[in-house]
Amino acid sequence: MNHIILICHKPNTVWIDFFKSFKQYKVYIIIDDETMDYSNYVKPYENANIMFVQIKYTTCMMAGITNLNFTMNKMVTGWEKAIYFAQTIIIDSPLDKFWFLEDDTFFYNERTLLEIDLQYPTSDLLTSDCVEQTMSDPWHWKVIPIYNIPPPYYHAMICATRMSAPMLNEIYKYANMYQTLFFIEALFPTLAKKNDFKYDTPVELSTIVYRRNDGSADFNETHIFHPIKNIESHNELRKNIKSL
Repeated sequence: MNHIILICHKPNTVWIDFFKSFKQYKVYIIIDDETMDYSNYVKPYENANIMFVQIKYTTCMMAGITNLNFTMNKMVTGWEKAIYFAQTIIIDSPLDKFWFLEDDTFFYNERTLLEIDLQYPTSDLLTSDCVEQTMSDPWHWKVIPIYNIPPPYYHAMICATRMSAPMLNEIYKYANMYQTLFFIEALFPTLAKKNDFKYDTPVELSTIVYRRNDGSADFNETHIFHPIKNIESHNELRKNIKSL
């Protein structure tokens, strides 16, 4: 089975209403905010194909699933909670695939993901372009502690990525052994390469970039885009694509 895991600080009705129409995926929304209980918020949606998930910071700490994003100055973020939830709660089969999406990603509809899945049915990891570390690479390598994995290392934008159950298990094994993980943009591609997992970089993910213009000229039905910070604009963008 294929799953979608949306990672957000607080839930947004734009995403929830969007996912209500999905038929081919089970959708999980990871709520990072721990200042309140969202049980009452989600009641109107409890009959939809959506599960809302809140996981405690301390739960991830105890599992060693920490330090995925040093740029946020937090040992546990929504990403750690998403990885913990996927690996410990919902894996039913080694054939399971998991789409992880940050909430500032954008795509047209369910068919966008389905078409990518059809093209890459057996891949263990899908990300945007993967880059191998070089001596002149000015990236974040100096501040990323990587234990017991020899170079070369790799990095990729992972704001929208798909992983297999074996890939998730490998991440969990590393966390269990070292009681920490390392920067997410290096962790996923490096573990995939080192374990000879099937790793592909679809052109449909090439529109996942660090910064972009929010202009709609290049938006289409086939690609996943990042970042689109104004989530309230997503519906209008979909209308614009439909009218093309």
